[in-house]
Amino acid sequence: MRITTKLILLCCILASCFSPLLGCSSSDPTPVTVTSTAPQFTTHPTNASVTAPNTATFTVAVTGTPTPTLKWQLSTDGGSTWGDINGATSTSYTTAATTSGNNGHKYRAVATNSASSVTSNVATLTVANPAAWGAAPNLRFADGTSNLNAVYVDFALNSTGDAMAVFVQNDGTNDNLLANRYTVSDGWGTPQLIETSSANVQASINPVEGPRVAINASGSAVAVWAQNDGSGNIGIWANSYTVAGGWKTAQLIDTTDVNPGRHSDVPQVGIDGNGNAIAVWHKYDGTLRSVWANQMSSNGTWGSPFKLENNDTDPAVYPSIAMNAAGQAVVTWTWTDATQVNYGLVAARYYNGSSWGTVQTIATGTDTTGSIQKCSVGIDPNGIALAVWPQMEGGVLKIKANRYSGGWGSPQNVSAGTEHALDVDIAMNASGSAVAVFLQYSSSTPNVYASRYLPGSGWDTAVSVESFADQAAISPRAAIDSNGNSFALMGRIMNASAGRLRANRAPVGSSWGSDVSVDGVSYTGAPMSWRIAADGSGRAMALWVQEGPNGAFNRVYFNRYE
Repeated sequence: MRITTKLILLCCILASCFSPLLGCSSSDPTPVTVTSTAPQFTTHPTNASVTAPNTATFTVAVTGTPTPTLKWQLSTDGGSTWGDINGATSTSYTTAATTSGNNGHKYRAVATNSASSVTSNVATLTVANPAAWGAAPNLRFADGTSNLNAVYVDFALNSTGDAMAVFVQNDGTNDNLLANRYTVSDGWGTPQLIETSSANVQASINPVEGPRVAINASGSAVAVWAQNDGSGNIGIWANSYTVAGGWKTAQLIDTTDVNPGRHSDVPQVGIDGNGNAIAVWHKYDGTLRSVWANQMSSNGTWGSPFKLENNDTDPAVYPSIAMNAAGQAVVTWTWTDATQVNYGLVAARYYNGSSWGTVQTIATGTDTTGSIQKCSVGIDPNGIALAVWPQMEGGVLKIKANRYSGGWGSPQNVSAGTEHALDVDIAMNASGSAVAVFLQYSSSTPNVYASRYLPGSGWDTAVSVESFADQAAISPRAAIDSNGNSFALMGRIMNASAGRLRANRAPVGSSWGSDVSVDGVSYTGAPMSWRIAADGSGRAMALWVQEGPNGAFNRVYFNRYE
C-alpha cells in the first residue's frame, strides 16, 4: 500500500513538470488577441520644383497594424477637390513629364487599414518654363531719332549675371562712346558718355574694329577704344569703372608720338578679379605694324605703353587676350614676313600679375601651306589656355587649335572636310570646357559649325548648328556657361538688304538643338555687331545693332536666354 502511494505521488510530480513540454496545461486555454493600430505617416511628401518637361517625385513613409495600403491623390484646384491617381499605390509617386499647366498642382497620400484611414500633408508642385530666348528684344539703348544712330556695340557678362555694355553712337557730327550697366536685380541703367573728345571714336560693323569692354565678378569694368585726334592720327584710349565710384575720366594709354602716318587700332582688353587690367593693340608707325600693351592697376592708374614683341622686321597684327581672375593672361597675335610668304602665330603669357614670359610660337606656315588668320583665345582659372585660328592646309583653310598647360602642345584640326573654314570664335568656362564656332563653306555658301572641348577628352566632331544651309551665315560668336552648356550666335543673310540673328544651344552632354530667332524684329535692316555671353547660372545675353522701325536710325537691342 505504501509503495502504491509513492508511485502515484511520483507520477503526479512528473506530470506537473513535463506537461508544458507536452503542450498540456492544468488550466483552461487563453485565446491570442492581435491589436490594430491606426496608420501614421513618419515621412510626409514635400514640395517639389522642376523645370518642364522634367518629372517630380513625391515620397512618404507610413506605419500601422495591419500594414496600411496607400493611394495618391491629386488636386488641380488648389486643394478644394481631390481625386485618386490611377495605379499610384506605392510609397513614391513620380509624375508624368510636366508642363506649365501642372504648376500649382497639389499631391497627398491616403493610408488605410482596418483601424483607420489618415491623410498625409499636402505637397505643392511648382513647374517653371524651360529657359528660352525672349520672343522679342526688350530694350534699346539708342533713341533712334534723326541725330542719334548706333554704330557698334560690345559687352561683357560676369558670373553673377551683371553686364557692362559699350556702344558707339553718332550725334550727327561725331561718333561717341557710351556705356550702360546691367544688374540682375535692376536691369539696365541709363547710358553714360565715357569719353569727351570732339573727335571720332573708331568703329565699324566689323566686330574686331570697335571698342571692347571687360568685367570681373565684383562688377568692375574697363573699356578700350581707338580714337582719332582730329588730325588723322589714331591712338588707344581707356576708361575704367567701379561699382562704388562709377566711371573715371578717359585717358590716352597709347604712345604720344603723333605723326601723319601713326595709328593704332584693334584694341582688346582683359581684367582680373582685383580690377587690374591689360590692354593690347596693334600699332602702325608708318613702316611696320607691331603689338603693344599697357597695364592698369586696380585703382585705375595706367602705366606706360610698351611693345609686347621684339620683332622689328616682320609685321605683327590682330592681338587677342584672355585673362582670368587670378591675374594670369595670355595674348596671341599673328605675324608675316615682309614678302608675305612665311606666317606665324605666337603667344605671350602674363604670370600671376607679376611678369611677362617669353614669346612662344604656337604655329607656323607659308603662303601655300599654312597662312594664318586672326586667333581667338580663352583661359581658365588655372591658367590653362586654348587658342583657335584658321590656317591654310593643303589649299584649304581649316580651323586649328592648340592648348597651353605648362607649355604649348601641337596644333590639331578642329574643322574637317575639304571646304574652307574661317572666322572662328572661342568661349571657355572655369572648368576648362570650351566651345568654338566658325564658318565652313558648303559649295559657295558659308554655314555655322561648332566643336566642343572637354578636358580629358579633347575636341568633339564639328557639326552644323544652323538650319538654313542654303542661306549664307556670317560672324558666329560663342558662349559657354559654368555648367558647360554651349551657345552659338550667328547672322543669317536673307537678301541684299535684310538679315536675321539666330542662336543655338547645346546642353552639356547633349547634342545641339534647333537654331531660333533672337532679334524678333520685323524691320528691313540686318543686325550688325552682335555679341553673346553666358553667366554662372545658365543664362545668356545677346546684344546687337539693328535698324529701328519704319527706317529709323540704328538702335542697340538686347535679348536674354533665361
